[in-house]
Amino acid sequence: MCDKLDAKIKYSGYVCKQNFEIDKEKKYDQILIPDNINYNNVLGLSLEMIEKFSCIKPISIKHAKKISGVTPVAISLLYIYIRKNT
Repeated sequence: MCDKLDAKIKYSGYVCKQNFEIDKEKKYDQILIPDNINYNNVLGLSLEMIEKFSCIKPISIKHAKKISGVTPVAISLLYIYIRKNT
């Protein structure tokens, strides 16, 4: 009983962080990327990311995350841009 309690206390921070990440992923699933988005207007995106997004035209943040070579920073910048401009 004591071991279970120790483990629960010891790992509670990790469990909270994992739950936060799961919630963030669920939120990303619901965010659609507008058809008319100009990726050149997304401040901070590298030319490579602009080219990938413009060529593939992802329909959602979740779809954008699955593109090979897309960085977490690019996803964050895209997410912030969409939230501010839609």
